Order: sequence, then structure tokens, then C-alpha cells
Amino acid sequence: MNLENLDRTTLKEIVKELLKEDIHLFKEAIKEILIENKVLETKEHGKRREKLKKMIGDDFDKYDDAFNELA
Repeated sequence: MNLENLDRTTLKEIVKELLKEDIHLFKEAIKEILIENKVLETKEHGKRREKLKKMIGDDFDKYDDAFNELA
């Protein structure tokens, strides 16, 4: 098949049919698109973000009195 000769509408229909046949493929494609566009983060990024939130929270707890005095 020569993809250069396919128009956008035909290609779109082919992709839609493939995704309908295998819901797992559809879910993985959506997940990849969301990760690439930084809408969804990977598990690794999520773990790093949670660790950072905990560190910041711990610092605020540790220096709570000083922060309250400054505020």
C-alpha cells in the first residue's frame, strides 16, 4: 500500500477501524499522546513529583514557625 496516495479522510477511517478492533491499542495510543504532550505523567515522573511534594511539605513543617513569622 502506498501511503502517499491516501487522503487524510481515508487514513483517518483506517486508523479508527484499527482502534475499534483492539481497545487495548486505543488506550495505549491515547496514553502515549497524553504523555508526549505532558498532560499525563509517567509513573517515574509521578514518583519524583510525590517525593518533591513530600520534601517541600517536610520543610514547611520543620520551619513552620519561621514561615509564620515572615508572613
